[in-house]
Amino acid sequence: MYRQIITPTEKNHIVNLPKELYGFRVEVLAFPIEEQSSITVIKEDMDAFYDAIKLDFSGFKFDRDGANER
Repeated sequence: MYRQIITPTEKNHIVNLPKELYGFRVEVLAFPIEEQSSITVIKEDMDAFYDAIKLDFSGFKFDRDGANER
């Protein structure tokens, strides 16, 4: 997959594709997006959430017998 966000300034615009796509049929979609897409906002919120709950498992050892006790 290849994604490029551009701001065209003229009626015509050339999209340069990477060599990995040469010889393949590709689909080009064009639609307006906001300056900061909602996906970017959600990702930033998720990153902040997970950064706040980092856990240190360096000293953890799983006890199989203890986990299977009833």
